[in-house]
Amino acid sequence: MAVAEGRFERKKIESYSEHFGTLKTANGKTIYAVNLSNPLRTAYFTFLRDDEVAICNDASCFFSGFRKIDELRGMARAFSAHGWNADSSL
Repeated sequence: MAVAEGRFERKKIESYSEHFGTLKTANGKTIYAVNLSNPLRTAYFTFLRDDEVAICNDASCFFSGFRKIDELRGMARAFSAHGWNADSSL
């Protein structure tokens, strides 16, 4: 699982995902499943906030009973605290 922080065009992302993917609900959040190619696989993501997205290659990470959205945020903060950040300019 990865958690990304940044400025996202949420409406555009949701619209694209609704059109080309599928939706599920877990813990009161909408989980988007989008098929990717090269190699063929499915990516799952949910918006934690308007500026925060959790992404996973296995839908079970969002549907596990012990996984709550606050836990995902905590994981994101833990990653940030250890100095891992993606360069948003790439």
